[in-house]
Amino acid sequence: MKRNKDFIGLSVFQANSKKIGIVVDILIDFYNSKITGFRMNSTNFFSKKTFVDIKDIITVKDKVIISKISEEKGIPFSELKDMDVIDKEGLMIGVVEDIVVDELDFAIKGVIISSGLFDKILRGKRVLLMDRAILGDKQVLSLEKENIYFKSLPHKMVDSHE
Repeated sequence: MKRNKDFIGLSVFQANSKKIGIVVDILIDFYNSKITGFRMNSTNFFSKKTFVDIKDIITVKDKVIISKISEEKGIPFSELKDMDVIDKEGLMIGVVEDIVVDELDFAIKGVIISSGLFDKILRGKRVLLMDRAILGDKQVLSLEKENIYFKSLPHKMVDSHE
């Protein structure tokens, strides 16, 4: 699984090994739970096309290799980041922090929600599954009764030379 931050900053190359840009945002189709492509800063000053459709991507590892550049489609994740997440009663449960993406088919598995520094320390981050979320104009509605929590726990480091 990958997150938004794993894609940002990757260099984008055409199949002929020419560098054409750097990934600056991902665009998503929230309703179908898929990434539609990547927005990039182009290295070519005169290029107006700065979108790579997910179907035109050959590989994504430490760099992105593509076959062609396309017209932009989808919602930029940067517009969803920090959007309020509310429950069915209208209570705010946090803000959108990141997304969890399946690296094989670019399906969005969930939205990572942060509810503040102290709550993050005590309970960890929440993951809202995509089939339990509705995107509104200004908020994301959570239909979850219980959320899945990530929690960072202290652990003892083991020295490999012992």
